[in-house]
Amino acid sequence: MGLVGVAAHGATAPSGPVDDPVGVWNCLVYGHPRRGDEQFLFRFLPDGRADASAPRRDGFRIWARLSDWTARRSRLSFSDSRLGREYVADLRRSTLGGPWTSPSGAGGWWCSRLSDTVADDISVERTNTNDLMPPLLSTRMATPRYPLRAIRQAREGRAVVCFLVDYTGVIIGPEFIELTDEIFRATTLSAVGRSQYYGWDKQNIVRPGCRSFIYELDPIF
Repeated sequence: MGLVGVAAHGATAPSGPVDDPVGVWNCLVYGHPRRGDEQFLFRFLPDGRADASAPRRDGFRIWARLSDWTARRSRLSFSDSRLGREYVADLRRSTLGGPWTSPSGAGGWWCSRLSDTVADDISVERTNTNDLMPPLLSTRMATPRYPLRAIRQAREGRAVVCFLVDYTGVIIGPEFIELTDEIFRATTLSAVGRSQYYGWDKQNIVRPGCRSFIYELDPIF
């Protein structure tokens, strides 16, 4: 479904595929019915080890060992036995992300890569949460318009778009994670492009975000 850039104020969308996942990633994990959106740092080491750290009130938890990660045919996979989740990602995307599955549910995850300078300086248990994960608070959350052709043809659908947000609050690099009907592509992208978030001070921190859109028609009695 591809990359579509929406950027302003000098922001640039990620270019080219991820290819090599080694490094530290700032990730949003969504889809759990009770937990809601979750924040994690994922770390992929050159020796194949994967770790995770979750934020807490006064910082981050120490790195927890996950399974080893593997990358074959542009497909990254690893698992978190604590939560029973299997993660996969398409390394041909512009950033790391994809679906997760567990025996009791499924969802998705989307990440921004921390710069090498930031990643090298991380002593995760002594790092302030807001330094790496400033909250995503919207200043403008645009609503998509229902396409007239979809109304005439009584078509309904769903779209999930994930993106990155830079320090000015501008959305960059939105990508469709789910799109059930092409008729909703343009109006969904328009709504994402017209939305914006509050910014933060640290210019080298980029945050991941996702939005879901459900297109439903009112019942006719």
